[in-house]
Amino acid sequence: MSQLDDIATLAQQLEANEIAAWRAIFGGPPAPLAAHLGSGYLEQGRALMIWNRAARVPLFNRIVGLGLFEPATDDLIDGLLARARAEHIRILVHVAPAARPANLGAMLSARGLVPAQPWLVHYRSLETALPAPRIPEGYRIERTPPARAAAWGDALLAAWEFSDRAAVGALAVTLPIVQDAHTICFAAIHEASGQIAGAAMLYVSGSVGGLYADGVRQEHRQQGLQDALIAVRLAEAQRQGCALACSQTLEAHPAQRNMAQAGFEIAYTRQNYIPPK
Repeated sequence: MSQLDDIATLAQQLEANEIAAWRAIFGGPPAPLAAHLGSGYLEQGRALMIWNRAARVPLFNRIVGLGLFEPATDDLIDGLLARARAEHIRILVHVAPAARPANLGAMLSARGLVPAQPWLVHYRSLETALPAPRIPEGYRIERTPPARAAAWGDALLAAWEFSDRAAVGALAVTLPIVQDAHTICFAAIHEASGQIAGAAMLYVSGSVGGLYADGVRQEHRQQGLQDALIAVRLAEAQRQGCALACSQTLEAHPAQRNMAQAGFEIAYTRQNYIPPK
């Protein structure tokens, strides 16, 4: 098996988990609310496109898995981009190194899309020793029950520093995920105040545990909470029988350090393309 074949097999495992996670997130809101906010998803060519006009940030408006499971044809690309235009969004398109055809990036460029900051896809085996969760003094980490979904979502969006307008759309898709059968949400609780200082989720699909939607409020940073939330989710993924864990960060983002400290390696870099402003 060639190195490209190895990367393609790994990419399919990791991005299938991410696709399933975002399908669950965007499938959570009731249909009338999703329609009101302009939020939705579709799958074509086994790629997933998500959009959220009420939260116009790349995280919630992108295409994942294009060309990884089936070669991306001209018709597929044109259809997805036409749907993005119909939804009045700027769609971020991920291109993994194993995506087919090999000139997929050039095909997107020919349609007027321009390069955006790349993302790194991280992974690690769960069959080796895991970092022990070190919970900072004065905090505890616990699973989030449905009754605390609103507080969990509020902490997450505060950590991401979303604008009030974007927060409305983001909350609509993040709140229902606390009740999803394949998702386990965790909260870092500041014991003195009872406030949720940090939030994170784990999505289990097949043999992969995906670490998504994490953040720590600015006033609680530099305490080690991010590392603790990673370690707790890795331990849970292992308990759930997963063999691999995965996550994504922007290239050259400080979160890379947290992933490396937890034993993650960089699986590959996803090149990104987006329509010009």
